[in-house]
Amino acid sequence: MRYLTALLLMIGLLLSNGPQLRAQIALPSVQLPDAARTLPTLPKLGNQPLIAVGDTLAQARLGRMTDLLRTQRDRIEPDRNGEPAVRGILIATVSTTR
Repeated sequence: MRYLTALLLMIGLLLSNGPQLRAQIALPSVQLPDAARTLPTLPKLGNQPLIAVGDTLAQARLGRMTDLLRTQRDRIEPDRNGEPAVRGILIATVSTTR
């Protein structure tokens, strides 16, 4: 009985305040940009700046590897490819070529 009374009371409140509730739920108007407008084209840069960045990063990496090998000589040594490897740890690999 208590549930039915509460339900009827809520329905009555909703029906009596209908216009006010709708006014609170309304969405604001939004101005959308013109769909026909296009952005200007980007300038043609080529790939030279990208190559320069790659060279700079490669030089920085080699410098860090050289510093690491020089300062951590007791723990790190170059492997057969010149990459830093932890001294005294053996890593076995399987060759796929015959």
